[in-house]
Amino acid sequence: CTVEGNLIFSTTGEPAKKVEVALTPFKRGRQSITDAALTDTNGHFTFTKVEPGDYSMQAGGGAIPFQMYRAEGAGHRWKVVSLRPGQHLKDIVFRIAPGAVITGMVYDDDGDPVVRASVQAIKAGDGSQRNISGGAETNDQGAYRIFGLPAGKYVLIATSHEAHGISGQTLLPTFYPTGTDIAQATPVEVHAGDEISSINLLMARIHGVDVRGRVLYSGLPKARRPFIQLSLRTDDFARYRTQIYGAQAADDAGDFDISGVAPGS
Repeated sequence: CTVEGNLIFSTTGEPAKKVEVALTPFKRGRQSITDAALTDTNGHFTFTKVEPGDYSMQAGGGAIPFQMYRAEGAGHRWKVVSLRPGQHLKDIVFRIAPGAVITGMVYDDDGDPVVRASVQAIKAGDGSQRNISGGAETNDQGAYRIFGLPAGKYVLIATSHEAHGISGQTLLPTFYPTGTDIAQATPVEVHAGDEISSINLLMARIHGVDVRGRVLYSGLPKARRPFIQLSLRTDDFARYRTQIYGAQAADDAGDFDISGVAPGS
């Protein structure tokens, strides 16, 4: 069979060029997935030598979130592409939503930029389920740019992995704009193709805690300078792994010193 069509942006009707399109069969067989097709400058794509059967079709990548091919007026339901032997299916119109962009700065409480901070966009799902949809690292000016986000509401969190314990201080994980708890976060809403700017986060710098100890071995082979790790017990932090502290044992006796740890459990 042959399958061809055009990929266009749902917001503007313009062709989506150089975007990956793929067919996935519903039943496992000799063919697990067709070779992905890349749209040309006109947004056109073609699949050849496709085995007959039922398929779903997806497109996206890079700055465009992966999306399913949907029937006109079907809402959120995706459309089955059914192929009979020798069929040439053409004139498919696959409308895809462009990704949204969030940009901003990360500062410490002195107003100085935080370099190489990690900023994550967390999309709320049903109930308490949340998923990280995108992220970026700040540059030398404290600026970040998160792209390829599906439309929706996002909670942003910034964490710093700078060397802990410098002058006994550490930067607290911060939800936009300044909160240290997800309940204090202000959601940021984006639509397809939006570019939302000036979403700035202010991170508090506090005196960290030093955690020192020794790894003891009881009837087990001794590890060579093991790595010891601390992570916050709070469910949200644990799920997103936003802040982890650790250090390798300084000697074969298992002594360790983790510095600059934020207060907490």
